[in-house]
Amino acid sequence: MPDKCQHIPTSKIDHPRVLLRAVDKRIREYLELRDSIERHGLHTAILVRPKGDRYEVVAGNRRLTACKELRLPEVPCIVRKMSDREALVAQIEENDIRLGTSEPDLQTQLYRLKKAYPGITLPDLCGLLCKPANWAHERLGLTYLRKEYLDLIDIGKIPLDSGIMLGKLPQKLQDQYVDAAINMPVLKFKALVRPVVRDFWQAVKQQKLELYFTEEAFQPVAFVRSLRECIKEFQQRELGTELLAQAEAETAEDGFYTCLQWVLNLDPKSIEKQRQFHDMKQHRDITVKQLRDTREAVLAKEDSASSESTSSKRK
Repeated sequence: MPDKCQHIPTSKIDHPRVLLRAVDKRIREYLELRDSIERHGLHTAILVRPKGDRYEVVAGNRRLTACKELRLPEVPCIVRKMSDREALVAQIEENDIRLGTSEPDLQTQLYRLKKAYPGITLPDLCGLLCKPANWAHERLGLTYLRKEYLDLIDIGKIPLDSGIMLGKLPQKLQDQYVDAAINMPVLKFKALVRPVVRDFWQAVKQQKLELYFTEEAFQPVAFVRSLRECIKEFQQRELGTELLAQAEAETAEDGFYTCLQWVLNLDPKSIEKQRQFHDMKQHRDITVKQLRDTREAVLAKEDSASSESTSSKRK
């Protein structure tokens, strides 16, 4: 059944809960629209949805703004019952934010959308914006947040603002503060974590990061050598004598289990390689990219402070 157009008092229509694109009354396009409505009236109905005894604009906010500025008593509207998700899709299409919006504006809009519609997950929003699934995490500074904590943001257990602040910490500290992110009010949590983030940035600047590494006990892992390696050793017989000497094998049984250790990468040399890899992995808790991004942010703040100081001196 096609939607019917009806005239609704302008005073009963509210602007959208989330403004994806602010109405700039100074630009030529808006002024031309307002002048056209003043001369010829509004011929394209505004899409609204009922909200109690009032209505909320879904598509046509710029037209509604012009009508209110012109003090028109009523405007033609299409009234349609819509869920938050349906209204959001219509707003995205109306504002053409998929293609016609700059990256900074998209970031701001994404933040507003997630705050306004907590029931819609970040991957869902990315899909509506025709962006990759991890785009929202990157734009909102959540790239370094543990996966399980991202899920808590999506289901609403961690407020978005608290999640963004938590994501500024290295993962070792995220585990310590996640309960506070869940249970504390956003402002109190940000006040709690802000000095910790500041200390971390200072440590990055001074390259004193030992406290932020995840400490895990080393445990060697058995995995079978490649068939090519085994065949090569069987044919060339290069390592057997050395392995038996290192293991101080005295019986046939000692020799058998020494051989198994080598096949399973549990001989002394293989274990040492695993240990070196483990030590390197400790530093991956704070990834190279995170260190670079954090250091760049620190330097950018310093440059900004230096510029402001120079500017004030000139004045």
